[in-house]
Amino acid sequence: MQDKKKLLESFKSYRASDVVDALYFMNAANYLVMDPGMHAIKTGYLMHGYAFTVRYVPAQGPFGWITPEQRAQVINDPVSLMFEGGRGGLSDPNQWMTKHIKHRGTLDQVKPDDVFVVDGGKTPHFHWGGGINLQGIASGLAGMICDGGVRDLAELRATDLPIFTRYESAVFHAPMVDLAEVGGIITCGGVQVRPGDIIVGDDDGVVVVPIAMAEEVLTLLPAIKKTDNIKHDEWEKRIKR
Repeated sequence: MQDKKKLLESFKSYRASDVVDALYFMNAANYLVMDPGMHAIKTGYLMHGYAFTVRYVPAQGPFGWITPEQRAQVINDPVSLMFEGGRGGLSDPNQWMTKHIKHRGTLDQVKPDDVFVVDGGKTPHFHWGGGINLQGIASGLAGMICDGGVRDLAELRATDLPIFTRYESAVFHAPMVDLAEVGGIITCGGVQVRPGDIIVGDDDGVVVVPIAMAEEVLTLLPAIKKTDNIKHDEWEKRIKR
């Protein structure tokens, strides 16, 4: 197999539709293209990277409720009491976030060129927002895909990190889900995703290339792109007559 960096670089010349066409020749496109519900939050993305997988499941336990006394403390000292360095503080009296909301911790494990791929445990609410998006950018992420929700759309769209999601929602996904696994096999957008699979996404959607198939897909892509370019050139010449 090619060097990992060179392998990914080889895919960067191609669009999602090119990769899908190559997969058709391998009888694989029908189960490796994420469903149309997984959409980009703005146009113009061209995302290429290796899958870093995170899986959530429906929660079994309740989320601790905030008392009036705790709310009063938050008002008096919001930074130290409400967040405590991002751990939740008084807004999380039972430390649910500390135990279960691991995105901030898992982002410490990602490598540049990773795509953060989330199976959101069938909740429509947000797993990704403006603050954690900045952490993702600082971590070198190549993109983020959430089969769940995102929020802070204006902030997210103001950055260049490609983001694909099923839902937009202002509601935090706590307490509906628990973190089940990091770095395992997940389902996202109706497609099986394994850690290290190549992910390609743009305005046309998201396609997953299993790493075992990557080199064979690359052998097909130049011919597909060449054929497409020839057809475009022919029609453009007719249009200009």
